[in-house]
Parts: sequence; structure tokens; C-alpha cells
Amino acid sequence: MLTLACDMAMERNKGAKPDVRTVYLNGISVDLLEQRTDGTITVHVRSGDTRLTTDVRYCADSIVLPDLHGYQGTALTLAAHKTLEDRPLRNPDAHEATRRGSRKYWFSPPTQFTVAVYARMELSARRSFSCSTAR
Repeated sequence: MLTLACDMAMERNKGAKPDVRTVYLNGISVDLLEQRTDGTITVHVRSGDTRLTTDVRYCADSIVLPDLHGYQGTALTLAAHKTLEDRPLRNPDAHEATRRGSRKYWFSPPTQFTVAVYARMELSARRSFSCSTAR
């Protein structure tokens, strides 16, 4: 989860520690199955869930894909006809917006998508992977 300490007017740490600006993909998924009238909920929690079967958009300063061994031994599998993209945020996740491009303000820098050494990523046919900065 992204965190950003602020005093309602200014960022205290400018995104540096102890703020958390990196998302680590971990293969854990949580689905909300039901919310009852008394406020209780039923959820389904899975681990090793590394196959993306829906379109996904990640928004963070940095995304890290560790060496996971989920679906068919992969750290991440993108199913056919699905899109994985990252985009800077126009809605605030920081106090200070920066101007990039043609008259548009952005609240986060381009995302850096890092795939760990030995992590295996499989992109199925007819899929789309879009990342502003990858290494």
C-alpha cells in the first residue's frame, strides 16, 4: 500500500522513507463475496494467484515483481486478450503536481516496473503490456 506522510498542506518526507512508494506484487488476491446487512463480510483469499485474467492498471511510483512461483511456475502470467498497464496518476496521491506533456498535470512520476532476477513473466498471445519505465 502506498503511504505519504503530510500535514494537510505539505509532504513531510517528499516520498522518501518512511513513506512507501513501491508496490510489491505478491500473488495474494482477496475477493469480496458478500456484505451482509449487519456489516459483516465474506471474503475469498488466495495465494499463488499470479495469472491476470482481467485488465489491470497499476498506479505507483515503483512496482516490483519478485521471483514468485504461482500459476504454472510463473511470477506473472498475462492471459490472452488482457491488458496490463501502468500510468501516472492525475488524481492526487501526492500534494505537489508536476506538469508533463501538453498542459497536463500529474501527481506521480512515470512508474518503474522491476522484474526480479529469475522471475518468469509470461505474456500470452494477443495481449497488451504497457509500462513507462521497465528494467
